[in-house]
Amino acid sequence: MATTSVAYPAQSKFNSIDFLLISIWACLLFLCLAIPHLFYLLWDLLGGGVLIGHHFWSVVRKGQPRDGNLVIAVAMPVAALIFTFVFAWVDRATPVTYDNLLASWDHGISASVRSWTLTRPWISSSLLFVYMAMPTAILVTIVLTRKFRRARLVWSTILGALLVVPCFLLFPAVGPIHVGDPNAPRNCVPSMHLTWALFLWINTRGWVKWVTGIFAALTAVATISTGEHYVFDLLVALPWTWFITVLAGWLAKRSLAEGVAVAQ
Repeated sequence: MATTSVAYPAQSKFNSIDFLLISIWACLLFLCLAIPHLFYLLWDLLGGGVLIGHHFWSVVRKGQPRDGNLVIAVAMPVAALIFTFVFAWVDRATPVTYDNLLASWDHGISASVRSWTLTRPWISSSLLFVYMAMPTAILVTIVLTRKFRRARLVWSTILGALLVVPCFLLFPAVGPIHVGDPNAPRNCVPSMHLTWALFLWINTRGWVKWVTGIFAALTAVATISTGEHYVFDLLVALPWTWFITVLAGWLAKRSLAEGVAVAQ
């Protein structure tokens, strides 16, 4: 009995879904530049632009397999926008903060570091840049990772953002420079800035690991120098990073195994 084979058309290098995702990213960028209250999305959108450029280079031009870069490029700023409302809800749910307790545990270390950097404007400006550039650093690092490390980094970023909300509810604090501001987000314990920076260092290797290691060290100092965190927040971030990394590693292995099964 003769058998016939069906030839399926190759997947388009640039399809309607790609166009939709890039259009959403472009609309968000326009809104970010047009509405001052949305300017905080700029770093997420800049990082997304890197992922979009990488998609055109690797998939559209060179014909490499799709790696979800366009989805991530849009998901990051959308998540940042959603978390604005999440933080507002956390603020209403936690009228009392633990800043006085954290300040007493700090023994003046945060204040000393902040005072020292403020007397050196070029240092304080550089550290502020490092602190603000975290979303872009995450997205650029995703481009530079592959396979298991990439999957674990993506899962770590997602899980860290989701699972930290109960922590903010249980131990609300606003940070040294925001004490007294009822609208300041209760996002101190643990320091997700340091956590995300450590995710970058854990999931890279070679010269990129050296760069992310330096970035993580600078981030640790930046969280204190900007007045956004206490030393306790950084200490709590260490076991928190380990917990999220282990959980993300398990999910990364499962997702990769299912991906191989589908491909076969």
